[in-house]
Amino acid sequence: MQPKNSQIFATSVPVIGNTGSTKFLMNLDGIVRKALKKFGVDNPTPNEYQSAVQEINLIMNDLQNGGILLWKQREAIVPLLSGYPSYYLDPLMTDAMYWFFRQNGNDTEITPFTRENYMQQSTKKEGGEPNRVWVNWQLQQPIAYFYPVWQTTTGFIIGTDGKSYLCITDHIADSTNQPITGDNWQQYWELCTIATALPSSVWVSGTTYSSGCVFFTKTVRTEDVMEARDDPDSPVKWDNALVWLLADALSPEHALQEWERKDLQQRAMMAKASAMAGGRESSEMRVFPEFRR
Repeated sequence: MQPKNSQIFATSVPVIGNTGSTKFLMNLDGIVRKALKKFGVDNPTPNEYQSAVQEINLIMNDLQNGGILLWKQREAIVPLLSGYPSYYLDPLMTDAMYWFFRQNGNDTEITPFTRENYMQQSTKKEGGEPNRVWVNWQLQQPIAYFYPVWQTTTGFIIGTDGKSYLCITDHIADSTNQPITGDNWQQYWELCTIATALPSSVWVSGTTYSSGCVFFTKTVRTEDVMEARDDPDSPVKWDNALVWLLADALSPEHALQEWERKDLQQRAMMAKASAMAGGRESSEMRVFPEFRR
């Protein structure tokens, strides 16, 4: 039996609802002032503020040395030219991984190798399906060198709608497979929305088009934050870590006792580890059946 005053208790408890808002973000100014506040600095001088801005950009660049930042990964392709061993890549790239060569829907892994390995290849222009790649990062714009060298040009053309299309099946061009007016064009072409260094060309009937193309995943640089209203180039889950990392980086400029500095460093590392845990891909999940007797 319910007590007589049960309804009174049920209705007297205040209902706490959610705001429904998910717009809370910390911009550069918020992160800088929150970090400086940990040193008791409410009104930073122009020099203090500028020093903090420089540090936050150094932190953002350094984060890419510590692990994979998923939000900065982009899919990339390299349409190939017959007999060309090297290709310019995106100048904003900081890393490249998961290389593979695709022809007629079949993928073959391309294994990265070192400068030394590449230089030891006596016949660098040997023809064949590319299965090795060396990226020269010591330049303003990275260059990829493939081995062996593909001997046909990737079909990469402009469709009748003015958009770029990538060949997915080797074929000879005719009116039935011209994108996007041919009845069977989707069997041979797919829309390409990925920016490439090689421009698409005009479709020509009677041309033999090849589907051989290199695909990979690139990591691009984080964008700079310079103005007070700029948002850091990171997910919102990184806001707390950026505050603590910035405070830790600025600590030598402030009079702190040794134990305070160590405590600040520990908090920064813990916040960074928490944010990094959400910025990497999860390991492969395996499910094993449980057999019961």
